[in-house]
Amino acid sequence: EEANLWNIRQEAGMVFQNPDNQIIGQVVEEDVGFGPENLGVPTKEIWERVEESLKAVGMYEFRKHSPNKLSGGQKQRVSIAGVIAMHPKCIVLDEPTAMLDPSGRKEVIRAVRALNLAEGITIILLTASGGPFRLMPAEQLASVTPERALQHPNWAMGAKITIDSATMMNKGFEVIEARWLFGVEPSRIEVLVHPQSVIHSAVQFVDGAVKAQLGVPDMRLPIQYALTYPDRLPLSGPRLDLFALQSLTFEEPDKAKFPCLQLAYEALERGGNVPCVLNTANEVMNLAFRQGKIGFSDIYRHICRVMSLIPFDSHPTIETYIATDAETRRVAQQFI
Repeated sequence: EEANLWNIRQEAGMVFQNPDNQIIGQVVEEDVGFGPENLGVPTKEIWERVEESLKAVGMYEFRKHSPNKLSGGQKQRVSIAGVIAMHPKCIVLDEPTAMLDPSGRKEVIRAVRALNLAEGITIILLTASGGPFRLMPAEQLASVTPERALQHPNWAMGAKITIDSATMMNKGFEVIEARWLFGVEPSRIEVLVHPQSVIHSAVQFVDGAVKAQLGVPDMRLPIQYALTYPDRLPLSGPRLDLFALQSLTFEEPDKAKFPCLQLAYEALERGGNVPCVLNTANEVMNLAFRQGKIGFSDIYRHICRVMSLIPFDSHPTIETYIATDAETRRVAQQFI
């Protein structure tokens, strides 16, 4: 075992001296090569794992750079790549920026080793504003206009996502995304109507603790953070004032009034190519409503009709998805 570790470290040192692979060599030498769980793992496999982890954090193109020339954020990403490469089945949920400096790397690695995502999380809570029709009686929804549906009470967004918010289909899509992004069963993903749109999501852990992400309803914040992650840059605009809020309220979503949310859960439960059909049919009906060709309540009704007509595939490939998307669009046009 010691000889195997020595070989990994020696080869890492050689690669580290190669200007074409400096970052890869650093990750192998400092992170993966010291891991006892990698004893007996072929060096080639470790190399491939490191390359994939660097791609995952967007640092593969910098593999020829000297570590000394990387920015602070880039060094953080290389550190995260090392953790991923050493423990490819682990996912780091918490904000790593403040922790993954060299002095804290061992502590982070220990934390990642202890993390089992499926067992560590009890519930993922996805908050929804409720859209512009949260308080409107259900019997009035059939007559609402696209102009009225585009008047979101909290968020300034594009037309398509704003209509999805009005039907709550957007939250259904977030449930599907969360299931695959975080490996949590649909029964452990809950949607919570939060009219103030201050708490954007929350996670409950097995010990009962809840972590929530709060902020003003401004799409610039998540867009900027997605572009600069794991770094945070200054952003002008309003700041969250908890004293001014006074209260935060929560409600259960009315799935009878907004059936698209339940439809997303059902599509996720059925699996296969059904979520693809749901997404495509919704795109077609959402646009048709905005163009005044169908009514608001027709969005859900026509999506259901389309979903009943598309052949089911339990093990879709990328070719299946492409074909499903095309066939769904063809069938959906028949109801417009």
